[in-house]
Amino acid sequence: MARNYFGGTSADVAEDEAGSRLPNLPGRVYLTATDPDPVKDVLGPNDEPLDGLLADERGMIPQFQGPDGTEQLWVDFGKGRTMLTANNVGVRFRSHLLSNADPHGDRAYSRELLEQAVLKTGRNDCRTIPSDALFNVDAPAGTNDVIRMNRDAKTGTNLKSSGALYLDPFTDNTALVINSANVTDTKPLITVNGSTPSTFRVMKNGDIRTNGTLITNSPVQAPNVGDARVFSGPTDPAVQGITLRPGDVWVTYGG
Repeated sequence: MARNYFGGTSADVAEDEAGSRLPNLPGRVYLTATDPDPVKDVLGPNDEPLDGLLADERGMIPQFQGPDGTEQLWVDFGKGRTMLTANNVGVRFRSHLLSNADPHGDRAYSRELLEQAVLKTGRNDCRTIPSDALFNVDAPAGTNDVIRMNRDAKTGTNLKSSGALYLDPFTDNTALVINSANVTDTKPLITVNGSTPSTFRVMKNGDIRTNGTLITNSPVQAPNVGDARVFSGPTDPAVQGITLRPGDVWVTYGG
């Protein structure tokens, strides 16, 4: 903690019970009104060590600095102890009002701890230590939001404590964009692992590969198929009440 200043003002006078000045008299400094031992850790206004105090020729107490963090001290010039209060309070308060003020050093301390935890490479950039995560979140059970984006009192994309990611754009934009400039055509852009590895994959070249059955409730459209439909089984689709259209395919089996 910083030292505070005492004495040196028009109110700091060495005097006796009758109010008479005590010029050129030595004085001692104490921490309390009853402490038997004088304070040795006293400095002058320019940080020079002092061996006690000395009233000037007018009986005024000179300015001095007390021990670190001391707000009150008692002085005795041979006529009893008198309490002095630190007189640099106004300066200390003003230091809290200045721009970029850090009078207690707590901001610098916080920045130092942050810089040790997050390796910054720029104002809004940071890098991680190899094999170490930038953030480690100990997520509780349930589906509460762990990371949430808000705008204009609306909740957007958020990461749940269950591990699920909810994509919710604030405007009419694509919810998920995967850029593949550094990916070869033989590598998947999306892989879904189920009961077997790579149950479902979407390749960079647009191929869809699945280990399961591809089921659709709508017509399949492709350049080489058009709006054609494919039927299979032992029974003619027409018998089932289906009106065949040009291009439809019926693969018969089991008949």
